[in-house]
Amino acid sequence: MTTINVRDETGRNSQLAEDMSVFLTKAAPYVEQITGLALPHTVTVRLLTVPDLAKDFSAFIRRQVERDTTDAELTARERKKVAALPIDAGRAARTLWAVDASVLVANTVGWPSTLVVPKALAHQGLLSDPDGLCELLVRVLTEQAQVEACRGVLVPGGAWPPVREDQSPVVQLSTGHACWAGRRTTPLVLGKPVSDRQRRPSWTYRRQAALVFLRERGQRGRRLLRSTAFVEQAMDSIGSEGFNRLWTMHELVPTLDELRHPDQWLRRQPA
Repeated sequence: MTTINVRDETGRNSQLAEDMSVFLTKAAPYVEQITGLALPHTVTVRLLTVPDLAKDFSAFIRRQVERDTTDAELTARERKKVAALPIDAGRAARTLWAVDASVLVANTVGWPSTLVVPKALAHQGLLSDPDGLCELLVRVLTEQAQVEACRGVLVPGGAWPPVREDQSPVVQLSTGHACWAGRRTTPLVLGKPVSDRQRRPSWTYRRQAALVFLRERGQRGRRLLRSTAFVEQAMDSIGSEGFNRLWTMHELVPTLDELRHPDQWLRRQPA
């Protein structure tokens, strides 16, 4: 039995925390059914202010770096880069807080939690779009189920050596899997099709999203479509049991080329 723990650490969003808890409790068994993955014993979601998001995300990257560089022989230049990573992570969180509706992190023993800034939800238009918010929460559950399945080895990812998202098949796979689960599961939880109403994001969100678009040359959306299509085809071909082997048999994680060509990945699956 999974315990849902939604904590309002802003001091101003207790009703939102309660509403999220109700939905997550209702959605949890559906997510397990659709994905074939077990959720952690406790699903933790923390509602934070922007400064607290930056502080906590920086601390998470510092923990990941320390884990990844234990016993590593680093050059002076590499040590300088390592020291800068948590600082850069906090700065990025403060600069682009409106773009990512949720951020997956893990504590010192690998237990996952999801950081959510209610202010970001408002700027994205999700607080006035209940169906969209519900789909986001299904993705939150799915990501935490991924952590449970791989015991924190694959998700959330390491911090050293740093790898860009466009060069990380694990990050793309995790995102595509969560998006696929959101689309499949949310209508079941709601008991109706998800509304296709257009949200009206704020100017702040549009400005930050434009910065990300330029930095990534417009590829983030394409990567999400590609990775979601990969999961869709894989699930249709070998089912959740076959697909979920990759969370523990890490040699089955698709390559970047296989994410573009799912048939190649399917051909190397064990019988």
